[in-house]
Amino acid sequence: MGKVYRAEQLELERQVAYKRILRGASRLQRERFAREARITAQLDHPNIVPVHTVDLDDEGGANGYVMKLVEGKTLRTLVAEAAEAHERGEAIDREHALPTLLEHFLKICDAVAFAHDRNVLHRDLKPANLMVGSFGEVYVMDWGIARSIGASESRERMSLPGAAEPDLTADGEIVGSAAYMSPEQVMGQNELLDARSDQYVLGLILFELVCLKKAREAPTTEELYLAASRGEVAPLSHVSKR
Repeated sequence: MGKVYRAEQLELERQVAYKRILRGASRLQRERFAREARITAQLDHPNIVPVHTVDLDDEGGANGYVMKLVEGKTLRTLVAEAAEAHERGEAIDREHALPTLLEHFLKICDAVAFAHDRNVLHRDLKPANLMVGSFGEVYVMDWGIARSIGASESRERMSLPGAAEPDLTADGEIVGSAAYMSPEQVMGQNELLDARSDQYVLGLILFELVCLKKAREAPTTEELYLAASRGEVAPLSHVSKR
């Protein structure tokens, strides 16, 4: 829905991240974008990237919002680098060692549990949405398809204080990343989703951190969705085959 830029907040002379909605975005995308900014701002947790301010248009919609700039790598990059080091037979440094990755994972679990306690599902947890900063700080990013637990498309409201818009995902609509979905999510059973759906995906991410390869892969998108709907995962074996 948006593109992220490095920017400068002039009055405070600091570098920030500015996420701007894409040109030509649909009304639904604009509503989801505004909700993402609101949810992220209200989930005040050390492992959820803080939002500083929102850039509003003349009609009160969100053109973009300003976040803390996180300098570092995604968990996806760290896993890929560790796998490549194993394939080359190199020693694994502390940044890529399993104990370090598991420390990051525990912080991610803390952030997700915090969101669940406030009745919010992330629904797009994956290594590419998990950032590790230069000093080991960990952030759960990209809350663009987050959903209130048990929300109904037409009647339920966000449970967060000050959030008044209805849920923006209809039952039967599939959103997320097929390699990182619970069976219920990939089948579009959105009104049935609860904390267990995100927890299931955390299990897929933990598999990847331990094995340094995805828990679920397939040659085509159709086969990937089918495997996800069946809850199929790869055998638990390390990328090094040892």
